[in-house]
Amino acid sequence: MDTIKKKFLAMPIKKSMGWIFLTTFFCVCILIGTIIFQMNRIQNGILERKEFSVNAEDGAWEHEPFTRKEAAIYYGCYAAMAVLSAVCLLLGMAVSSRIFYRLKLREPLRELQNGMEKMARDNLDFSISYDSEDELGRLCRSMERMRRELCRSQERTWELLQQRRLLNASVAHDLRTPVTVLKGYLDYLKEDGCDKKVSDADIRTAVCGMDEAVKRLERYAGCVQDIDRLENVKVQLQKESVDGLVQELQRDLCSMSADKKIVVSCSLSQTEIDLDKQLVFRVIENLVQNAVRYASEEVKVELRGEDGVKLERCGEDRFLLIRVRDDGKGFPPESLNRAADLFFTTENSGHFGIGLNICRILCEKLGGTLTLENQENGGACVTAAVKIFPAVRL
Repeated sequence: MDTIKKKFLAMPIKKSMGWIFLTTFFCVCILIGTIIFQMNRIQNGILERKEFSVNAEDGAWEHEPFTRKEAAIYYGCYAAMAVLSAVCLLLGMAVSSRIFYRLKLREPLRELQNGMEKMARDNLDFSISYDSEDELGRLCRSMERMRRELCRSQERTWELLQQRRLLNASVAHDLRTPVTVLKGYLDYLKEDGCDKKVSDADIRTAVCGMDEAVKRLERYAGCVQDIDRLENVKVQLQKESVDGLVQELQRDLCSMSADKKIVVSCSLSQTEIDLDKQLVFRVIENLVQNAVRYASEEVKVELRGEDGVKLERCGEDRFLLIRVRDDGKGFPPESLNRAADLFFTTENSGHFGIGLNICRILCEKLGGTLTLENQENGGACVTAAVKIFPAVRL
């Protein structure tokens, strides 16, 4: 019985409706036939108790007259045949409609209605589950996918709002230092300069300090503008030659450091892949710049392919993995999970701490992730996973 029910639930709505009404019509026909048969038996029972004779004029058979009760029963059977047949048809239509509604419509419509009501209240903390292969089952799965996408969109919006709050807080915090420096020099010049107590050397020192503070403000404003522009970056895919990418990458990276060795390797089996070269190169350059600052002697850049099954939100997609390793001390344990946060830095050398955050944002725009870890033998390892469109076998 369960097998039949599952097969019925998997049927298309049009086909299942046809089977229900056909089965109901067959049952109604049997019921009407039974009613007519029983009514005929009652009529024949009355006729069997009557005596028949032949009319001398036309030779027709005649029976003796019915009593009033017999006439009511005999002719009432004809009315019962018509009325009960109509009742059976109406009852069959009602029963078949109810069965069809209960088996095919009630559960998915209830799931969809509850889902729409919760979504109207801006509540996405639910799931739509209806295991069927028919049209309504596909509609429920589509709505569940829409709900998940809305959840992801809300999460991304929340993350953007959090990043915006963090950006505003960081701007307010980091601007305070150069502004304080400028204010101090200005107060110094106003108080002592008016009394001509300031020497030319002190004035030059104050001006140089103010100039450095202004340059820091300009660099910081440029970093903030970079973060704002990243939100509007559009991915532009093009077919690129793997050999050409590796050669161009080696040429660009080798010029980034004169005292550190940068080694580029590639294990891709493809000759061509589809990606946004500008964004991918920007990710690689940021990662290498960050690695060069902490490396002792060498930075290794590896391009390889890997199935997306080990990566978050990847399903059956394929990824280009970009691994950048250095032989430095690695990430401090307390900052390993925060190194890619906006404006996070453990230095006081004027480094604003946005390089890894930019890489993470770009990786997410390219459909991938950014992973930070320390190597067993020392040194940091940053892996940027970039989705390849369309998915190809690497």
